Amino acid sequence: MLCFRGHFSTKSRRYSTTLGALRDARAEWRRAQAGANGPDTGTTYVLAHWVFAGTGLSDAEAWLAASLEPAPEPKENPPVANRRLALADVATESRPLPSRYLTPEDLVEMFELPSVETVYQWRRKRTGPRGFRVGRHLRFDPADVRAWVDAQCEGVAA
Repeated sequence: MLCFRGHFSTKSRRYSTTLGALRDARAEWRRAQAGANGPDTGTTYVLAHWVFAGTGLSDAEAWLAASLEPAPEPKENPPVANRRLALADVATESRPLPSRYLTPEDLVEMFELPSVETVYQWRRKRTGPRGFRVGRHLRFDPADVRAWVDAQCEGVAA
């Protein structure tokens, strides 16, 4: 660069060097400074000693945990409480996961659709079976697909 061999910042009329030589000199100077100011590199200092204290609660912690009482239940109207219990039962009453969720390609094959775009159009228009995303992949629960098919058959029969 600029008719010199090497980098322009390392060239002068009186002194010429390379960046590698400058890096080496700087590293050597830092090593010398660290040796003069700090500990020897061959020495290892132990700053802490760790001992296994055990697992579980100590006696004081066990006493504190045993002395705590649960907070009293808030008093509610019985109908509201019953309704909440019924909703909690529905929420906890989940069906087991299927062995395999269906892909849009599976739906195309099952219903002999022209293309996967049909499944995506159903999803956009909210007319097809309920699906969900796993990352960027679309999946369908077989029970939801069965429910959608039953609803379609009921609509035709009515």
